[in-house]
Amino acid sequence: MKVARRRAVVYAAVTSALVWAGEAGAGTARVALVKPESSDSTIVEAVNRIRGELVAEGFEVVVVDVQPETDPTGNAGEDRSGSVATIGLSVDEGTHIAELRVFDRLTNKTVVRRSPVLDSATPHTAEVLAVRAVELLRASLLELVMTRPSTSEPAPPPSSEVRQASRWAARTLPVETERTWGFDAGVGVLADFGGIPPALVGVVRLRREVVGPFGLRVTFAGLGTAAHVDVQEGSARVNQGLGLVEGTLALWPKFVVHPVLSLGAGPLFASVEGQASYPYLGKSSSEWALAADAGAGAAIRMGQHFDLALEGHVFVARPYPVVEILGTDAARSGQPSVLGSVSVVGWL
Repeated sequence: MKVARRRAVVYAAVTSALVWAGEAGAGTARVALVKPESSDSTIVEAVNRIRGELVAEGFEVVVVDVQPETDPTGNAGEDRSGSVATIGLSVDEGTHIAELRVFDRLTNKTVVRRSPVLDSATPHTAEVLAVRAVELLRASLLELVMTRPSTSEPAPPPSSEVRQASRWAARTLPVETERTWGFDAGVGVLADFGGIPPALVGVVRLRREVVGPFGLRVTFAGLGTAAHVDVQEGSARVNQGLGLVEGTLALWPKFVVHPVLSLGAGPLFASVEGQASYPYLGKSSSEWALAADAGAGAAIRMGQHFDLALEGHVFVARPYPVVEILGTDAARSGQPSVLGSVSVVGWL
């Protein structure tokens, strides 16, 4: 005797009439769960779990009978409960294929997802089916949060049911947070046009975005290698450190690569260690100066929380530090000096 293949079908519907006329009163989106034809415990449990999930999300849930006019596409014909979307859950015990089907009356579209189910008696099967059904409904309703095309006449505000469904559907969408605080760490090259050779320095910055493209930051460059000034009469080791308080302007900050301009001022520290041969003596000294700086560069976005910053700076110092050997100016700093840097920026 030929045994017919059993097929259990469960329908669930989310209800929220798309009323664009401004009606008074607040409504709650309704979910209609179609009573399963099968008495299979897994199917019954899946329906109960769907109901529990939607009630927990704030929907009104009702149970209705299967409509006799259900068409082959899975749409439950005339919906006397006022639903605007229908979810169909079917499990074929012969092929072990579960089919999730959503007919969205707000957008007049059908979404289908099929996945294998090894055994309806497997633990957590009902839980998995319920979660997938609810998530498929959410995916269908995501179109509610999309911007509607502009028309010559302004559209009336959506009903409270539609707003509720939209908020629920959009809850899991990624949200890009505003960048507020940033910290740089990198390396730079400090060089002078006054005869002091280039030196490698460490660069750290603390950033704070203020309003729109404008920001503030504190920069420190130093604790690197020493520059050597060599002349016929002797030589000297020069170490420099620069601190700046800067205002910044980021142009087109939403672009992956965008320019950054800066103006700042701060202290310049220079220490000199003289080295001389007998009968001369080497002396050591240090000096502070005030530096005024202008910079330009580019930031490259490497994700939501990281940038790669490339910058070049020119600064002048007053009074400018001088390296003096045997009464002669052998080199000087800050007339002007340049700093080039590359750093990784982390944003909070």
